[in-house]
Amino acid sequence: TPFVCQKGSVGASGDLAPMSQIALLLMGEGKAYYKGELLDGKEAMDKAGIKVPGLKARDGLAAINGSNLLTAMSAIFLYDAMRFMKQAEIACAMSIEALMGNMKPYTPMLHEIRGFPGAVRCAKSLSQLFKGGDLYEARLKVKVQDAYSMRSAPQVLGAAHDALEWCRTQVEIELNGVGDNPVFFPDEKITLTGANFQGSPVCLPMDMAGAAITMVCVMSERRMNRLNHPALSVGLPPFLSKGAGLMSGLMLSQYTADMQIVEMRILSMPASIQSIAAAADQ
Repeated sequence: TPFVCQKGSVGASGDLAPMSQIALLLMGEGKAYYKGELLDGKEAMDKAGIKVPGLKARDGLAAINGSNLLTAMSAIFLYDAMRFMKQAEIACAMSIEALMGNMKPYTPMLHEIRGFPGAVRCAKSLSQLFKGGDLYEARLKVKVQDAYSMRSAPQVLGAAHDALEWCRTQVEIELNGVGDNPVFFPDEKITLTGANFQGSPVCLPMDMAGAAITMVCVMSERRMNRLNHPALSVGLPPFLSKGAGLMSGLMLSQYTADMQIVEMRILSMPASIQSIAAAADQ
């Protein structure tokens, strides 16, 4: 695994600095991790059984001038985010069950008439998770209408689903596209220069992905608050503790969640609008 510094790239002219550290390995230089140990590049390549290819004409620029690192990190994040959304729906369903939620807001028909595919998808998922339970089968009395953190779950989680699907589309385009400069078209005998290395087509969607995940977590924390709050939890003990007053139960779990929400809000501030002019004001 190449040794790459976390900071040093603006993404506007590709990932020049981090990709240069990776490209050094193609010449048997730089550093890399092998089985957890940081080694000189040549030694790491030899131990891994990877032949040092070397660089020929034009290879150097092609190896470093693109959004390769940004795109790779985005693809890994989106894979994790898709798995997270499944877990978020399961946690949502469990908390709504515990809070004796009204099942009507999760009827797919309600969301189909509005038309957002993410909301329809989420409503179907939640309905499947509720199926067979006393609430779903209407064997228990419930409120006419629940709090927003419960009944608007399909809209909020659905919006996140839609955002992440768009992000996935953009990242897949970049993974399969040519982010080089210049670009050679041998059949047409044309060389075109431009800025296909520019990271905005991936950066902007990833800003949205960060906001989407944060939004889902904020709503999840609000349901956690209702579970812990004796005035809102429909008969559950304070902080879900059998020994109220003597034991704090899950009170500190919410503290942890609140801290994480604050950090997520800071980290989900848009990065795509933060670039500062560099390279002689280019």
